[in-house]
Amino acid sequence: WLAYSLGEVTMRFPELNGGQPFPARHDIRHRISWVNTLSWKKWEFAANLNLRTGTPYSIPSVVQVPCPDCTADSLTYALRFDQLNAARLPNSVRLDFSATWKWKKRRSHGKAGLAIYNFLNRRNLLDKDYLLETPALDQPQTSYNLKELYRLSAGATPSVFWMVEW
Repeated sequence: WLAYSLGEVTMRFPELNGGQPFPARHDIRHRISWVNTLSWKKWEFAANLNLRTGTPYSIPSVVQVPCPDCTADSLTYALRFDQLNAARLPNSVRLDFSATWKWKKRRSHGKAGLAIYNFLNRRNLLDKDYLLETPALDQPQTSYNLKELYRLSAGATPSVFWMVEW
């Protein structure tokens, strides 16, 4: 089984992005899925390959803004997003694999197997966000630290199963 998906998801709000449309966070332009199964004697093997383009994210700039709660300064720093979701994460690839052994006895039958999610152990970047660290409000607001936060997919994840019916 082979499937290809082409899509575009945009959003528009008058008060965001200057009223211009922008890609939604779940906008995945291209996705290809290939699923293959093979039965051989008492065995079943399956593989699932997923390729997809990266999702959009926004890159902020750091700006100074008024700080009415600050006791040591009247200005602090904040994140500003001029263009929403104008950048894209890298494309991702994931291969899942499973092997199942079936048996049949006089009083029972069942199967046992192993499945491995993300068989290639790729750490795909799923999301990117930013955290702005500034001094405490009672400290001078003379510096900031902008951290990039990454959410990665799980690495290779094995799963063992056993099912018996009687």
